Amino acid sequence: MKSLGGALLGIVGLALIALGFLFLIGSGGKSHRYLVAILCLATGAAVVGLGVWLFKRALAQSPDRIEGRLLALAKREDGEISLAEIVALFGVQFRRVSPILERLQDSGVCERQSRNGHPFFVFPQLQQRVLLLRCNFCQAELPQNQKIDTCPKCGGTVSTERKAIAASEETYSMD
Repeated sequence: MKSLGGALLGIVGLALIALGFLFLIGSGGKSHRYLVAILCLATGAAVVGLGVWLFKRALAQSPDRIEGRLLALAKREDGEISLAEIVALFGVQFRRVSPILERLQDSGVCERQSRNGHPFFVFPQLQQRVLLLRCNFCQAELPQNQKIDTCPKCGGTVSTERKAIAASEETYSMD
């Protein structure tokens, strides 16, 4: 509704600017027509500015735009974002974010978790993944630099598995 109001204000403002130019062109040297032209041009510019501001504000508050900003934040943060990060990003618009987060949870796009009493939202599809060779019997992780079909520890079959790495995990390191 605000976007429609912004668009209508923009149209009214453009009409006022056009009217101001008409008065300016047809002034014929009369000072009162110059005054009306300047008044129409200034009012039209202010109304166009207000209309553009309302239109952009309405677009920024649309659910699709909010969801896109949430997913972009989750992608930047490797698939995990805290509630504090969401509040910091959206500020007073946070009340519009809550239903979108609930919809994303219901559809399985994200999961709500708690760590040390702080709520987190995990987006599994946006987390980094690593390819592992794992024994199906003893669950040993094996090096990928060689072609291995059986586990050297127990003789079980080895399968390839993709595992998501959470940002908080320090399982994999260069040591």
